[in-house]
Amino acid sequence: MKKVLHYLKGYGGAFSLAIIAIILATVMQLAVPILIKYAIDSIAGDVPAGNLQFLMDAFGKSLGGVVLIIVIMSLLRGIFMFLKGYLSSYAAENIARDIREKLYRQIQFMTFERHTRKETGDMIQRCTSDVETIRRFLGVQVVDLGRIVFMIIFTLIIMGTMNLRLTLYSMIMIPVLFIFSWVFFTKIQKTFKKSDEAEGTLTTVLQENLSGVRVVRALEEKITKSSGLRR
Repeated sequence: MKKVLHYLKGYGGAFSLAIIAIILATVMQLAVPILIKYAIDSIAGDVPAGNLQFLMDAFGKSLGGVVLIIVIMSLLRGIFMFLKGYLSSYAAENIARDIREKLYRQIQFMTFERHTRKETGDMIQRCTSDVETIRRFLGVQVVDLGRIVFMIIFTLIIMGTMNLRLTLYSMIMIPVLFIFSWVFFTKIQKTFKKSDEAEGTLTTVLQENLSGVRVVRALEEKITKSSGLRR
């Protein structure tokens, strides 16, 4: 993980802006149910607006004002989601390019002994499949992890202002889910390592067979022709 974070140098700004964009998009996503609750309770009903009294002062009991705010927030959320995808993809693609270039240079300067110990398919996989895994992790999972963390925090704050007791009850399952996720991660990590090694072996077999198939076929045709001439 430290090596991956090393490649973030130079692209920290893009990742920071992507996280800010996903935070704003998350805030707007969570604000929509609150606005709907306000429209039902305070506009259609007679429940006091509370913290949303400024909306009542600005639009009165106008459902159109709330609809307009929801539409604007939905549009802004779409823009922020686009910025998140663009910035995270930009950083992840450039990081993947840097890793591939460094791997290629490393392979060029490997000693003969190391080349004899390393399988060709394994090195090919390091430059393709493994780098692609890192790219997906940085481009999608890192930013989504930030979104999940902030969504949980904002959701708990909103729930706590509504009903603190029910919020505490709902938090009981969080440690259980965390433990389950950790156990799943430790088990799937071993399976993923075995799968990665098997994929490297498969790539080696394919590479050796495909690179040698022309020579084999040419030799077969030469033997066939030679047998025909002898007859």
